[in-house]
Amino acid sequence: MPEKVFSKKIWKNAIGASIKPKRLHLIEDSDGRFYCPVPNCDSFSFTTKRGCRKHVFTRHGWYYFFESRPDAKDVLPEISISKGKPKKSIRSRTNNMPMFSKECNFDKMFKLWLCSPGGGMKSYSQASQISCRVLKFLKFCCQDCCSSWDIPFTVVDFCLGNLTAISDFIEYLKSKWQVGYAGIIGYMHSLSHVLDYRRIERGDAQTTFLASEIYIDRVKLSLSKKMRSEWNVLLSAEYLSKINCWASLDEMQKVVPYHTDKFSQILLNASDESFLVSPHDLSFCTSFLTAVFFIVIKATRPMTFQFLTIDMVENIDENGMIDQTVFKTQEKYGFDTLIFSPKVTEIVFRYIKFIRSRLNPKCNYVLVTRNGTQLTRIGDVFGRIVFQAIGKYINPTRYRQIIETKSAESLSIEDQRNLSNDQKHTSLVAKIHYQKLQSRNIAVKGKESMNKLRDEGPTLNAMEKINDKIFDQSRQLPNSDSQPGTLDIAKSWPNSTLNINSVSTITNSIQIEENPENNMHDSIESSPIDFLALEGTKKSGKQARRKKVNFSTIEDEFLRKGFKRYGSAWTSILSDPEFTFHSSRQSATLYARAKKLNII
Repeated sequence: MPEKVFSKKIWKNAIGASIKPKRLHLIEDSDGRFYCPVPNCDSFSFTTKRGCRKHVFTRHGWYYFFESRPDAKDVLPEISISKGKPKKSIRSRTNNMPMFSKECNFDKMFKLWLCSPGGGMKSYSQASQISCRVLKFLKFCCQDCCSSWDIPFTVVDFCLGNLTAISDFIEYLKSKWQVGYAGIIGYMHSLSHVLDYRRIERGDAQTTFLASEIYIDRVKLSLSKKMRSEWNVLLSAEYLSKINCWASLDEMQKVVPYHTDKFSQILLNASDESFLVSPHDLSFCTSFLTAVFFIVIKATRPMTFQFLTIDMVENIDENGMIDQTVFKTQEKYGFDTLIFSPKVTEIVFRYIKFIRSRLNPKCNYVLVTRNGTQLTRIGDVFGRIVFQAIGKYINPTRYRQIIETKSAESLSIEDQRNLSNDQKHTSLVAKIHYQKLQSRNIAVKGKESMNKLRDEGPTLNAMEKINDKIFDQSRQLPNSDSQPGTLDIAKSWPNSTLNINSVSTITNSIQIEENPENNMHDSIESSPIDFLALEGTKKSGKQARRKKVNFSTIEDEFLRKGFKRYGSAWTSILSDPEFTFHSSRQSATLYARAKKLNII
């Protein structure tokens, strides 16, 4: 577990710290780079002194007051190292679960069978994942055996035929490793594969492991039903909107115009080879291009854009089509077609020429990280840039669900089906939304029909008698605070709204227009960035900024209370209903203000 990091302000009050802190003398090398003065630091070089000093200030605060790093428990006794609740991982991981060695004969033979036509023609990575799960199950059954033991096939058959071992393993996954329903179903699928393998190898497939197969099928069926019942609650549009993870399609169309000015200015500066562009700005351009891919081109699987190569972009045909052959659902659909408009193609080419070349790419993929490697966490990148624009947490999957839900109101049944097939996605959220709308419409129509059948006279008279009785009793109450004849029931419903600052876009920014006659993706179309007009402007000009709103004394007090309660969780402070901040505040602004006030 990595040791907790304290800044310079914390180490200043440590026991044994020098009275006067050291001064950092940073020397620039021949390439114009600065390196951290702390020995054995694994950080990269810095392009500015300010960046290097900030790194030492936040990561190596002890360096100012000590010759070598002391133990924080000894010199900072007033600070609890384990202060606060540990962050709980959203997804459970079983990477460290005990398992037998992959060098055993059973593992090699089983993976070879999985990759064969009889085993399902799995890829090597898929076969390795299935085999690892089986080895973990076998290790659970044989806990006293050494992990390097070459487990015999007879032991494998014994473990697979033991229903008690399978049941205990399921409970072990749930309690010890906190594996969810989907993860347990994945382990059961792996056990089903090894059952088929052993029955084929033994030659008595009709009778061997019959009880185990029935038990595993029932477990998968039961967990699937349980998982779907929870989805009906957790994946409803109302629940997602409540936790700020849902947005309208109109809000999503504001993301690209919001960031267009900044992207245009960075791209203009990068076109000048003598202009030094910061790595942060280069990463922003990659994030912006990711948003353009999802919002303007197609809301498809992230893996489609992850494996988009330079050769594919250069070989775009006259219709702007690319046949992508590597993505998550390639086994079902074979390929995924992307259609690039001339406007988007121009942006991609300029990104490759001016931005990507400065990232020192080490692969042939279009989207790369600061280190030049393939960008893999596309969902996180897309969610971050969307949050900066509209203040909501939207990932690519959620965006596809938003489109599907909107299509229920705007498109015909055939157009909805075409849109779902194009996205390679069937939205459960949209399905729930359809069912809820249908249920509400049926309830309204059913009530109207019921009113036609019955005579509501006696019922209405009875209700009036009940109201009169309540009215009389409320008048007789001696200490009633409410007015006579009224029933004081106060309800306060939370109504939090997000004020999105108006975004002033230049005439050459990407404009998104709706076209109800075309497909939903065609309605999300953008106009090109007029780079020729930008080239005539002053390259060193600063970007247009919104008017700065200073922090009030009340906001500063809320910030201090929030830091005492949540620590450095700025998003939690911002979303706490007890604290009221200006609508333009973000997590980064709270962090900057806290540093200025010496709160952290």
